[in-house]
Amino acid sequence: MYIIAWALEYTFWFHPMASDPQLLSGFFYMFLLFTQVSLAYTRVHIDKRWIIILETYVAFHAVIVAVYNTAFFQSADMWPMFFSGFAFMFVFTYLYALNVQKKVRWAVTLLYFAFITWLYIPTPIGLGRDISLLLRLEFLWIPLILYGLAAGFAGLVYLKTKKR
Repeated sequence: MYIIAWALEYTFWFHPMASDPQLLSGFFYMFLLFTQVSLAYTRVHIDKRWIIILETYVAFHAVIVAVYNTAFFQSADMWPMFFSGFAFMFVFTYLYALNVQKKVRWAVTLLYFAFITWLYIPTPIGLGRDISLLLRLEFLWIPLILYGLAAGFAGLVYLKTKKR
């Protein structure tokens, strides 16, 4: 917990104070995370719905950052990668923490695949994103990084505890 609290403080003080949409959404996200830290050892801290809000808000923040950077700095149009990647995490991980009916999970999953399809269908029906990005599995980059980090840290903990 101390490492997470330190990382939050560092992130908060590292970012400049400005009224850009990306910074405002980031400061709101930091507010949510600081609230989570301040609720340690309470029921709210481990409430699944609250945790899912924290885990999924990063998708909206990432999209705002990517859209803002595309509009003002002519960088690569990366918002679909961030949104589809974090949406993947919600659909295939976080959604299962909620007590929802199986048909709701199926509906959300089908909606996710419809969104992915819409991204790569040529305009005017879809967004018309370059099909080579689909073939490079850009929508899986975020989940692969997050699952890979989780597996790596779990492996480190296993190795550390195995030595005892």
